[in-house]
Formats: sequence, C-alpha cells, structure tokens
Amino acid sequence: MVLDETYRFTTDDPYKYPQEASTHETFVDFFKKMPNITLPSVFGFHANADITKDIGESNLLFDTLLLCSGSGGGESGGSKMDELLSSIV
Repeated sequence: MVLDETYRFTTDDPYKYPQEASTHETFVDFFKKMPNITLPSVFGFHANADITKDIGESNLLFDTLLLCSGSGGGESGGSKMDELLSSIV
C-alpha cells in the first residue's frame, strides 16, 4: 500500500513515499524535486524500454527531417531526393 512507510515505487530514492509530507505545500515541494524524466522501472518496465523509446524518437525525428527537407524547388533535385530516400530505406 502506498501509505505504508516502507513502500517504494522503485528501488530509487526519489520515488519513495514522502513520510515527512503532511501538508499540501510539502507535497508540492516533494514533487518539484522529482526527476524530470521518469525511469521505466516506475511503470514496471525493464531499463531497455528506455533505449527502445529513444530509438523510436530518433527515428521519428529523422523521418520528419527527411520529409521536410524538400528537393529545393529545382527540376533536377527531385530525382536526387528520390535516390537518397531509396538508399536510406
């Protein structure tokens, strides 16, 4: 149970229940000190889930950059872009 003094969301200290928090302000202060990036173990995932997420975000970024990098408006640029995309895929 979360209200148990020994309860931990993960083995990491930032994710333990704040026993000293008793007022709204102390809870807000506690949550402000939490890490900005949540570890996969908080959700029950293995650490490799973070790697998979990062790979997916990188692929999405590069796919979007390729789509936005048009052919430059020239007539000969389109075939070069098609060749580039074909070589990547």
